[in-house]
Order: sequence, then C-alpha cells, then structure tokens
Amino acid sequence: MRQQAIENRSKAQRVFMESLNGPIQVFHGAFVHAYRPDWGTHSYGVVVGITPKKVDLSSPDSILGTERIAVAKHEVTLLDDKQWQRVDAELQRRVSEWAEAEKNGTTDKLPDYCRFAIDLT
Repeated sequence: MRQQAIENRSKAQRVFMESLNGPIQVFHGAFVHAYRPDWGTHSYGVVVGITPKKVDLSSPDSILGTERIAVAKHEVTLLDDKQWQRVDAELQRRVSEWAEAEKNGTTDKLPDYCRFAIDLT
C-alpha cells in the first residue's frame, strides 16, 4: 500500500487541511512528519488514506501498519525525497533494533522513539 501510494503520488489529488502550524496540502504518497505537542510525540509516514479531518500514515516502524492522525492536533510538515530517505533509514534501523531487543528480551531498555524527532539535516 505504501509503495503504491509513493509510485502514484504525482497523479494524486491534493487536499487542503488545517494543521496546528497552518494550512497544509496533503495527498496520497506524501512524506509526512507530524508532531503532536500536547502529547510530545512524533509520527512519520507516507500518506495512504485521507478523511475530511485525518490522514492515515504508513510507516515501516508501525506495529499496526498504519497510524491515523488528526491533522488539526498536529504540526504537519511535508518532507522532500532527501529528508524521507533519512527518515526511512532511521525507521528501518529502529525496526531492526526492536527485533533484536525482542529476541534478547530487552525491549524495556529501548527508548520511546516517538518522543524523539529524527534529524532531517
């Protein structure tokens, strides 16, 4: 689903939504960083679904495969290809780290990664 959205993003319909940091134009296949200040959490993913107030993000580190976020409760930033490459590499690293920790029974020693922004520079 994520790869198909990325491949078809040039043809995807754009939708304006209001986020905490102002209006944002989202579309299927968009690379997104969403920060929810009241919870202090960061979400990263590819837009694979859009409802009138929410978007579904697909991320390689998502346990459920997708995460639905309320756009109005997040600061939403669209990422360019280079930034997404950094994010995707970090998310893949986290998945590997989790799998290794799960094997060793040490998942309780891992940080709560949703509390940390990924460096995009």
